[in-house]
Amino acid sequence: MKSFEDVLAFSQLEQYLTDEEKNRIASSMGMSVDEIRRRMSGKKKEDEFILILLFMDVCKELSGFDEGLSKLGEQTYTSDLIVELKRGDKFLLEIKHTDKKRYAISSGNLQKRIDYANSLGLELYFAISIKGFWMLFKSDYMQTKQGKIDVTDWNNSVLDDLLGTSMYLFPPKMKIRSVYSSSRDDGIGIHHPDYGSLISYELYYDGRKIFRVKGKHSPYIGYSMLLEALEDRLSSENQEVLRTGDITVVTEYDDGAADQDKEKDSYNFISEYLFLLAPVLHTAYGVNGERLEADGIINAMKSDVDILRFPKEYIRGMMRMLVDLGVPLMYVYERNIYKLQGIKGELTYGAE
Repeated sequence: MKSFEDVLAFSQLEQYLTDEEKNRIASSMGMSVDEIRRRMSGKKKEDEFILILLFMDVCKELSGFDEGLSKLGEQTYTSDLIVELKRGDKFLLEIKHTDKKRYAISSGNLQKRIDYANSLGLELYFAISIKGFWMLFKSDYMQTKQGKIDVTDWNNSVLDDLLGTSMYLFPPKMKIRSVYSSSRDDGIGIHHPDYGSLISYELYYDGRKIFRVKGKHSPYIGYSMLLEALEDRLSSENQEVLRTGDITVVTEYDDGAADQDKEKDSYNFISEYLFLLAPVLHTAYGVNGERLEADGIINAMKSDVDILRFPKEYIRGMMRMLVDLGVPLMYVYERNIYKLQGIKGELTYGAE
């Protein structure tokens, strides 16, 4: 097994290699190409969670372990990070991701990791991403679940407690319609690398238009960025791309249809931190014009590069306005679900 630096180097060079070269190099590393990609996928999710912690500014200090240390022997059970919060908590953190419906760790493995944390006088936490949905649990909760976690455990997650954020519940049958032009320059100031300038942006609920952004002076222009997290969630449900000449229409929606993973008319749970983080992931670019992933943004923050950040108050004001405009939102606070109240502003349902 080669070091993670070798895995990272392979990932950076992969696009320039033939399939034969990829297989030969991976074999020399004692791995398959698919295994290398899985390890890189796990590293990207780890970077994503670290970025969440940094972006929400809750940590006094983060200390990382060299990944190679955990491979030195069967009796070494180190974690990914030692986290010290500004509020005083200090703990070991495991960061895990799965694209399956459930994350699982054996009871024996879990206990050895708990024992290692105890030897350092620290509690052990698990940050777990299931198909991109993050949750955070203490190890004692993991024990009560015999190391098996799925999205139904969200109500026992302490992530929002740690971050000081809430979770919003969007009803089914939400839709976002975006119109782009590759030739016009009279858009709203947002550019897509494949489709061109964003000309208009519309939000719908249950077939009814909630608002439309068109032109740089629209009162809802900021919403097209603040709702990136909702757009990401809807695109994972259904996305339609229609191109006609220089015009591209992208429609992303949740039709509320039942499938094997989700009950009919179930709500989309989206944590508040995602509404703060998603605009950054969509708008952060490097010096060569490439879109930065989480690791690139972390490095930029280390170098004191200005990164776009919206205050939580912006997100909360937008959510209350959406209620006034006709979207029945709920939110989770201290593990209880509440109906969100609007602000009853001057803007009315369906306004341009």
